[in-house]
Amino acid sequence: MKCKHILAAILVAVMAITDIPSVPVTAESHPTGDLEELKMTRIDLPENVTFTMTQSSRSSTETINTLADRACSYYGYHDTVNRANSEGRQALYHDLMQTSIEFWNSDADIESISSYFGDYYILKEFHLADYGITDEDAAEVYFMFRNDNPLFYFISNEFSYGYNTLMGEKDYYFYFRIYPEFAEGSVRNEYNTQIEEFIADYADCTGSGYLYTDAKAIYDKLALSMNYAYDANGVPSMTTAAHTIIGGIAEGYGVCESYARIYEMLCNYYGIENIFVSGTSRNEGHTWNVIRLDDGKYYYADCTWDDHGAFVSDMYFAKGAQTYQNDHIPDSPEGTRSRYLYALPEISEDDFDPSVLELLSPTDTTEPTENETDALTVTVYGDVDDNGTVQMVDMIALNKYLMIGEPISEQGLVNADVNCNGMLEQDDGLNILRAVIGLITLPVTST
Repeated sequence: MKCKHILAAILVAVMAITDIPSVPVTAESHPTGDLEELKMTRIDLPENVTFTMTQSSRSSTETINTLADRACSYYGYHDTVNRANSEGRQALYHDLMQTSIEFWNSDADIESISSYFGDYYILKEFHLADYGITDEDAAEVYFMFRNDNPLFYFISNEFSYGYNTLMGEKDYYFYFRIYPEFAEGSVRNEYNTQIEEFIADYADCTGSGYLYTDAKAIYDKLALSMNYAYDANGVPSMTTAAHTIIGGIAEGYGVCESYARIYEMLCNYYGIENIFVSGTSRNEGHTWNVIRLDDGKYYYADCTWDDHGAFVSDMYFAKGAQTYQNDHIPDSPEGTRSRYLYALPEISEDDFDPSVLELLSPTDTTEPTENETDALTVTVYGDVDDNGTVQMVDMIALNKYLMIGEPISEQGLVNADVNCNGMLEQDDGLNILRAVIGLITLPVTST
């Protein structure tokens, strides 16, 4: 990283001395075809196979529950309300989250399971009849879960399923697989620690009071911290690390997926809404991001294409639909299986204009005084974690309370009763979700 900063300084100095004009970078010069293929495969396992996972006392600078809530998007979860069998999809998504959190905390080595088709590393088996969903429904949930949760780098790119035939009907099972590279607990523990330290190192990019400024600072620092990963033949690397956050964080190299997933993780962790986007460029696979900025509108950002080695440009940062329409084609809800992508929010037609920041006041992050907080009790319905805002994490917190009894503060319990019927139930969570995606407005009262 120091070398990249030094090269950037030298380049600026040389250009200033020699008055060399900047050379425009075209889309044709940027790498594509680096999107890892998402697969849907059938596997047949031996009878009476069991899947076990032990817990560890792994020390962490931050609990994984908090880390997962802050560093992930949940945008794919939002989309389930627009799809068939939405309740079953949400239930499976929740169980994938719980399993992933447990695995992050586990230092167990996962043993391979051999079958006719090969060896597999499987965390858990899910019986799809329990969720009332099809194998294709489950595949879409799985791939969207991967998109939402870059933190869980160990999740395989393959949705694997099997079935038994009973009286002519297929009874489907889904096998939650991990990459073989992350089967050893000691390897994961080392990566987990690196991830936590990496996220903490970006705190100095935030705090300006403006989403645009913070998002650009994270973008620039990320691009300067890593390089694009090519193999020995000069084509995009196909290693597992290069396609996950591990490539950029642990090795300093990655392809578009690594850039986009790390940027998604960092922005969401530091309070900037960021959505992972898969699609095509020049008819080949590619990934980038959507970010929401200070004017409340959504814009595209492609950290991969703005990383020029010695310097970072902003040709693809905070750009509108018109700028991206010719060389970035996102997947859509009309796609199926691995080509399915949630409906993206409406993207601004125009690029973001930083001059609008002059008309806005920085976000007020000061804490209220003791007298102010004692003056009245405010009930923000839907604000389950009692932090003053209603977000996706509030619905997740309520679900955890209802399903596994995870504690909620006294005021949080009051806030969670959005139906105001004196009971906490799934309908409260559904209305929180509706509020988050803008379908309804929840009340705020003071006493």
